[in-house]
Amino acid sequence: DDDCDGVVDEDFDLLSDPGHCGGCGVVCPSTGGTAACGEGSCKLECSEDRANCDSNPATGCETDFARPGTCGACDVDCASSGLSLCGPEGESFVCTSDCPDGLDSCGGTCADLQTDLYRCGACDAPCFRDLHGILECRDGACLVTDCGDGYRDCNGDAADGCEAPLGTRTDCLACGDTCAASERCTRRGCGAPPVCEPPMACTAGPTPGYCSYSCGTDTVHCDDTGSCQCAHSDGTASTCSRVRSARDCSPCMDAFAAGCCVTPG
Repeated sequence: DDDCDGVVDEDFDLLSDPGHCGGCGVVCPSTGGTAACGEGSCKLECSEDRANCDSNPATGCETDFARPGTCGACDVDCASSGLSLCGPEGESFVCTSDCPDGLDSCGGTCADLQTDLYRCGACDAPCFRDLHGILECRDGACLVTDCGDGYRDCNGDAADGCEAPLGTRTDCLACGDTCAASERCTRRGCGAPPVCEPPMACTAGPTPGYCSYSCGTDTVHCDDTGSCQCAHSDGTASTCSRVRSARDCSPCMDAFAAGCCVTPG
């Protein structure tokens, strides 16, 4: 923790984080595919049965190739051929008059309710689309199969995916790894806040991740080893605030107050 917010992985990569792509809170759409961010812009990675037919990145991969109106391609409407159903054939979909054995008709889509991610166990039961994890439909039930770095499925509920960020006081290095009131979460786990060497003194900021009091020209911050690093070296007086970089997005996290090192007086 080198920016005084008490969080293990406090910096988001605004160039690649799909939850903060190009700016704090800018979420890349994951509808019908995998949310992706490249060079600070949202990118679309559609699953094989979905497409971005409206060419609008904001809507994600909104088109379902398993539906009769866009059966296998953006411009294929089964109604024009007098057919009402769309079913799988090989790795694509084709218009049909009857669903193959083992598949159910869901609003014109022939679906396998045991494996269909958008119709898992029932026609109207899509699995949760998760920015931080991978879900699949297995035997008619949604399951979390993997979570991205820094996130876990702590409540065991696939309905909200990998809902828990690590690096917090309640889930420090793992689910349920709770820090005591006098501790904070560091890269090595829960521990006491850093102690600054004289003449520096640690002072808690009024807002998580920030210090709003006047600091002077030699402001420094404590890191999780107890050492201090200069935050301002230009010789000018300033308030104690972090310099935001392209990779720094810590205000997006539910950080808790840590300490800043200041020269007393």
